[in-house]
Amino acid sequence: MDLSIFFNDIKIVYEHSIYAHSQSLKSVTWAYVDSFPDIYQADIVIIGCPHHLGLEQSGSELSPDAIRKYLYPLSAPVESIKIVDLGNLKLEAGNVYNTIQKVLEYLLKQNKTVILLGGTHDTAYGQFLAYQNLEQFIEYVSIDSRLDLLDADLGLSNRTFHNQIFRHKPNYLKHYANIGTQIYYVSEAERRVLKGLQFESQRLSEFRQNVKRAEPYLRTANMVSLDLSAVRQSDAPGVNQPCPAGFSTEEICQIARFIGMGYHVSSFSINELNPLKDKEEQTAHLAAMVLWHFIEGFYNRIYDEPAPDRSNLRCFIADLDDNIVPDITFFKSEHTGRWWMEVPFPTQGKRLSPKLSKLVPCCEEDYMTAVGGDIPERWWIMHCKFLEELV
Repeated sequence: MDLSIFFNDIKIVYEHSIYAHSQSLKSVTWAYVDSFPDIYQADIVIIGCPHHLGLEQSGSELSPDAIRKYLYPLSAPVESIKIVDLGNLKLEAGNVYNTIQKVLEYLLKQNKTVILLGGTHDTAYGQFLAYQNLEQFIEYVSIDSRLDLLDADLGLSNRTFHNQIFRHKPNYLKHYANIGTQIYYVSEAERRVLKGLQFESQRLSEFRQNVKRAEPYLRTANMVSLDLSAVRQSDAPGVNQPCPAGFSTEEICQIARFIGMGYHVSSFSINELNPLKDKEEQTAHLAAMVLWHFIEGFYNRIYDEPAPDRSNLRCFIADLDDNIVPDITFFKSEHTGRWWMEVPFPTQGKRLSPKLSKLVPCCEEDYMTAVGGDIPERWWIMHCKFLEELV
């Protein structure tokens, strides 16, 4: 497949990256400037998605180059980096998502990890479509203040695209979670949809005291999308829908590192930057920092998937003294400090099976909740999800 026909080069922005030095990301990235890069030796592939939809004012189509301006002067986080930047996709009206799908699908089949520089958040719809021919169920995590689940009858946009994803046939979405939800932006109808599908929505307040609580949701994710509107307006003013509340710069960068460290994550999109509203280019600079932390996390991935016999984990049992859920078994990796909890599969009679179970990523706070006698919310959600699968 000749990928070059899908891309425009980035010669102008690449040659004018400010303050780039010999140890910068620019110096270790093969970008589409004079010749099209060879992807086959790359670990990470960057593609620009200059796209906007569902907005009264355009501007998001300028965001890929705005981010690159601040990304390439940053120092390379580790020595052995293999990154290529294929440039910006040639996106035509009516064929945006199919183009994203076709290119990303090809890259995923080559076992590349892909960074997509959006664009409005509906870029994630094309990102999602790329997985449909890979013959695998996927987990998807979005980081957003909103759920983007407004009525699909309003048309496909950056506020409705999750309806398209959740209703897609065939359905190969195994699980979905949103991190950073601000409940005053979410309608009752959106909450009902998410609850009915046994998907997760974690409020911003859940992470304010301990942002590490985001890591378990990202550990088993395949695709991740970030709406920069999830960052508070004082830190990210140049977005399409700024909000006074949200993650801080430090918090979103730490989350980006967790995304990079997720050993199943194969695509990550960053969306909703609008350079026309980013007067001091502060948000573009922030987006570049987010990507730097993702790259740094990627090159520090530690594969600590539980062994079938759990021999690489230490076991903890929390006694709930309850007839329905008498106890919950937790496991901890002594190597990385990561936690899992065991969620039994219900039998056909809808009783808990002691022989069949699944380990679900969690955090130490979930273990402490169980020790205190309460069922962790995530355990209960996954248990209900298993019950639904029997119906």
